[in-house]
Amino acid sequence: MIIPVLVLIYALQLWAFSGFQIDDAYISFRYVRQWAAGNGLVYNVGERVEGYSNFLWIAMLLPFAKLGFDLGLTAKVLGCLLGLFSLGLTYHFGQVFHGGSVAAWLLACSAPFAAWAMGQLEAPLFAFLALAASFTFLSEEKRGAGWWSGVLFGLLALTRPEGILFFFVAMALRALCSFQEKKLSRRDFWRIAACSVIVLPYFVWRLTYYGYPFPNTVYAKSMGLHPRALLEGLFYLYQSINAAGGFFFLAITLALAIVRPVWSLTERYLAASVIAYATFVVVGGGDWMPMQRFLVHIMPL
Repeated sequence: MIIPVLVLIYALQLWAFSGFQIDDAYISFRYVRQWAAGNGLVYNVGERVEGYSNFLWIAMLLPFAKLGFDLGLTAKVLGCLLGLFSLGLTYHFGQVFHGGSVAAWLLACSAPFAAWAMGQLEAPLFAFLALAASFTFLSEEKRGAGWWSGVLFGLLALTRPEGILFFFVAMALRALCSFQEKKLSRRDFWRIAACSVIVLPYFVWRLTYYGYPFPNTVYAKSMGLHPRALLEGLFYLYQSINAAGGFFFLAITLALAIVRPVWSLTERYLAASVIAYATFVVVGGGDWMPMQRFLVHIMPL
């Protein structure tokens, strides 16, 4: 009975936020339509400017544009389905690694998570891939075999450039384990190879097609390590955590860390991933969009 109730709660949240959308989605739609028309990945014909930071999301919408589907409606349907997949995987994640379903209940009841499933941007895809890559990586470590997490981490990096942070965290933890065990694992090599095969060709293509290593949005919005950016980022993080009731859960996590200072690989990975992404958000100066978009990216974790 748990799963049907979770789905019902999620569906009610989607209905409540059915009208939620952000005009930035139409930037992505413009690139999709230009690509579908044979004009390349451009906003204006003849001007190669990477005004998007969500390549995989745009690529997912491309076949629907070619078939003449309404992109706004398509993006909402895909977002809702990806949110549903995240909810199901969060439940499974909890059962496999923690023996509970608390995280799934919290996710189903999350207003920002449902809102951004309807938001027509890449947030639900990023959240799902971050969760799927993390679950696959930790499952591989649990059974001592497998490297397919490298593929999912690569796809995550194509969804948004900062997705590569999760791969760096995973490999840093693996490097620490290898140092402690005094032996290297062949599957780490295959993970790195799998991720590189996906990310590096796209990076080279971007550099040759647009002439820059990062999306134009990075240069337009980033203030670097300017104190104002850090202050705005800290304020955004504070607002996001406070709105989601996160300080209560942070207090619980801190208490558990004091009571049980030795953490499992799963706990270390999840904590390090959340901290790394939160640091990125702070350094990047936060976000102007409503409903804690960046927090939604890591909410399933």
